[in-house]
Amino acid sequence: MKDELNGSLIIVIDRQNPGAAARIGLMGEKNIDQNSAHVSFGDLHREIVDVNDIRLLKDRSSLYRHLLSSTADIDLGDFKTLFKINMLQDRGDPASILEAYHLLKNNPSAINSATDILSDFQRSKQPLNPEALKVFSR
Repeated sequence: MKDELNGSLIIVIDRQNPGAAARIGLMGEKNIDQNSAHVSFGDLHREIVDVNDIRLLKDRSSLYRHLLSSTADIDLGDFKTLFKINMLQDRGDPASILEAYHLLKNNPSAINSATDILSDFQRSKQPLNPEALKVFSR
């Protein structure tokens, strides 16, 4: 599991500074001993981030089940955001996943519902949308 997430898009939430904006980055090497990971951001700087500050999108079927089972408990704006994220996950291509993270960055109240903390994350065994794989085969 150490290297399986290298290169994955992630979102970083600074727990020490709750007012800070979420940041989108790419997962690098995870240091299990120090409970941290290297993350590269869009401005090309690299940081060592605590794994509890790193979040990944939940498995698309888990998010969909959450949407169906908790509809009455979710704020309407968050529901719309979560639904859009789930639709983007269904596409499965990297551009759609990046768009999903941007939706979360702009709607931070939905982050807890749509993501898992890296230390709790389980990689989905579901394949990507077959249409999305065609993008990489060209």
